[in-house]
Amino acid sequence: MESKFSARSFKQDPQSNLSITISEGLCGATFSLWDLDDQDVTTHKGRLIFHDCWAAEYLGVKMHTCDRPSELCHPNIFLSAIGESQWLANKIQQRAEIYPTWLTWDKREYIHYLLQGHDHWIQVLARSFEFQIVPWESR
Repeated sequence: MESKFSARSFKQDPQSNLSITISEGLCGATFSLWDLDDQDVTTHKGRLIFHDCWAAEYLGVKMHTCDRPSELCHPNIFLSAIGESQWLANKIQQRAEIYPTWLTWDKREYIHYLLQGHDHWIQVLARSFEFQIVPWESR
């Protein structure tokens, strides 16, 4: 059940650890929130849902290799879209080796997203994302 709270009323806690859930075509990440006065939110958490997820990966401390231009995707979340992504280019090449004709039937334009947690990152290749505020007991 989605919360009645506005996603603009909260921001990602910069000290929050990230939790990732992956299934075919879908990836989700959750994290703690602060209110706009930098106070912990104890009743709700932030959740990102990545649609048409193709690949997702947990990256340890300062291990990401994104030295490309990036654009912040949401003003209250540490989520960036990476331009000219080498990871995306490598995944396209790997997929083309396995499925040589995949681009003839998969017309989606994927975006390389990078979500920063306290000491680690999650990178995702997906078509789009949505940000939700959900009660802590939600999965």
